Amino acid sequence: MIVVVVDDTYDAYATVPEATALTECLQRLNIGADDILPDYLRIVLENLFEVMNEIEQEMRLKERSYSMKQVLEMFKIIAKAYKQLTKWARTGHVPTFDEYMKVGMVTAGMGYAVYCFIGMEDISEKEAFEWLNSSPRIIKALNVLFRIANDIGTFETEINRGEVANGLNCYMKQHGVTKDEASQYKIKDLKNIRTPLLLI
Repeated sequence: MIVVVVDDTYDAYATVPEATALTECLQRLNIGADDILPDYLRIVLENLFEVMNEIEQEMRLKERSYSMKQVLEMFKIIAKAYKQLTKWARTGHVPTFDEYMKVGMVTAGMGYAVYCFIGMEDISEKEAFEWLNSSPRIIKALNVLFRIANDIGTFETEINRGEVANGLNCYMKQHGVTKDEASQYKIKDLKNIRTPLLLI
């Protein structure tokens, strides 16, 4: 649930400087004394770190610290993608569909699959995460489906609040098609998309 709050914070509330500060705190996994954050961001971060610490302590007792380490690393990657989406939204920039998907697929939802592995005590942690980190085709396919389905479903809401970096909008602009036509694009348009493991 707290991850959803972080997602919504980037989407609907954070300014570019706030998104940058939030991302920096998430890369360090702490709030430094020098971090000048608005009260609402400090509350979000404090609650997030509290939840993460509780899970980490529980996993340490079960000798499954590797899982938590992987989750935290994935969260850092997702935070960078959130920051990029926030920058596009707040500056009114519409990237190409390909540019958007490289970032959008990171936030599509399957990146959170790492959380599922935390409590699965009957599997090998290392093998499970090695498989996930190899970017298996099933995960890529699900990321595409989730990202596009979400963008079609939230198109009106996002456009109305100024979030122009929506997959549907990016496709419309790049290909000069209508909303209905963009909704019917072919999967072949996604075949060359690569999701970077680390975002700059």
